[in-house]
Amino acid sequence: MVKPRKAPGEDKKRLTKWQIIMPVILIGVGTGVAFIISQFISGKPPLQQCITNEDLPFKLHAVLSVTIDGKPVEVPEGIGRDENCIRPLHTRGDGNVYVIYSRPIRFTLLDLLRLWNLDTEGYEMSIWVKGKGQQEFINIGSDPAKVAIEDGLNIRLELRSR
Repeated sequence: MVKPRKAPGEDKKRLTKWQIIMPVILIGVGTGVAFIISQFISGKPPLQQCITNEDLPFKLHAVLSVTIDGKPVEVPEGIGRDENCIRPLHTRGDGNVYVIYSRPIRFTLLDLLRLWNLDTEGYEMSIWVKGKGQQEFINIGSDPAKVAIEDGLNIRLELRSR
């Protein structure tokens, strides 16, 4: 049997309304599912979680010293701790900042300052760091979000009134 010839222009198929709408619907459903998983199933962000004990596999500590207008300020004991909760990022009163968690996690100096509720608004901030094995502090600017808490890191935070 011989197929009848098509007239020119009959080869083009037209997209139906459903072929246009269906990918949009699928993208919307996928985005909604991803949002639900990220907000409700995955749990609280690590900084808002409480650890039940300090015997977890990922541990590190850094040393933090703070001066305000050239005068040393003691880093208080109990940042990130209260009677019911120990946050994965906390202090114990020895000048050290501790991170304890079930897996490697990145916290920053900004996270600690938020837990501390240290008001830095009226100050110019200068941050100096010295890593393990380094001999001297390096000035890294004034953005605490750029300072990741790392094991053995020495952090010097200097605040000067404006």
